[in-house]
Amino acid sequence: MTPVDSALTLFSFTMFTHILGASLVFGFSWFAFGFELIGRRRNDQVFVDSSRAISRAIVLIYATIGSLGTAITVELFTLWPGFMKTLGVLLWWPFAFVAAMILSNFLFIAIYWYTFDRIRASLHLAVGFFMALTSSLIPFNFRTIVAFTNEPVGLASGGNAVETIRLYANPSLLPLYAHTLFASLSTAGFVVCAGAALGFYLKHGDARVNASLFRQGVLAGVGFLVPQALVGAWYLWTLGGNVPRMFAAITGLFTQYSGVADAQLLLPHIFATKLVLVGCLFLAGMWLRNAGERQVLSKLVIVVATAVGLLAPSIILIGETMQEYSHLPYLIIDRVKVADFLNAAFPLSIVGIFIVGFGIFIGILLSVLYVAYIKE
Repeated sequence: MTPVDSALTLFSFTMFTHILGASLVFGFSWFAFGFELIGRRRNDQVFVDSSRAISRAIVLIYATIGSLGTAITVELFTLWPGFMKTLGVLLWWPFAFVAAMILSNFLFIAIYWYTFDRIRASLHLAVGFFMALTSSLIPFNFRTIVAFTNEPVGLASGGNAVETIRLYANPSLLPLYAHTLFASLSTAGFVVCAGAALGFYLKHGDARVNASLFRQGVLAGVGFLVPQALVGAWYLWTLGGNVPRMFAAITGLFTQYSGVADAQLLLPHIFATKLVLVGCLFLAGMWLRNAGERQVLSKLVIVVATAVGLLAPSIILIGETMQEYSHLPYLIIDRVKVADFLNAAFPLSIVGIFIVGFGIFIGILLSVLYVAYIKE
């Protein structure tokens, strides 16, 4: 394994784990707000209790897996300090906005959870809306940075400044951001469905709430999976026209016209696997939707629901793998190479130790989640 491989392995392990948590927080935030809004409008306590259950999950995820965002920042500045210094100067506005949104999101999540049924319903709904809104704006600015690394649109001729308006006009930004939103909502829906099915099996929680979460989770999972697939195709189309190197690396097509001498061998196979898994997820979701509430206690439904709850996050990880590794050997396509900015002083020989340490840390966090949410 080369130093570049070791560095990317360490960074990918941390980033992928964090992305799962961040995606669930985003999806759950809109679900919590939406369920409470429906419950208050219809005077339906089941929806209100569903919102409370979802908001509890938000707090637990944010307090555990979400903390890995700090580890990602440390790793980036440790592994590629020169690159991050340059990127921070060029893209200071998106970084500053992200920091502000993360802080705001944290505060709204805390207020929303602590004030549930303690303040006026209308005021609590306003807090929930801004909780969901700030959770949406965090990935927008992160995707702005990612789109810039795809294609540095707006970079001045001297390479020392970026035009803000052109930065946000990057052709790959809108489809990339839209795909992030729909994928997060769909994944959160399938995870909610799986959690509700397991709640039935373990006889944990209110059966009516579990039934509602099961139905709404399946509906959201399947419903948002369709636009997720459509905007994913849009993103690929945009890459084909603007960043042919990435398109060729992901799909394995048209490499002779892209400037890629030898596209990453595994990425086209990973891409094909993702397409198959998305199809399986859709079919399983439709089956669960048609199975109906009467069969929710059957072992087959519980197994299928658990499977989609695991499969949907896996598809997100596959997508992030393609996004990251399709850049190679560049950090910024055709401009900045990974190896050129790698910190030679970092002891990459002990990457395995770091990964094992992170694995133990994540295991502890998941145990905390299980004890707090299941074995209360």
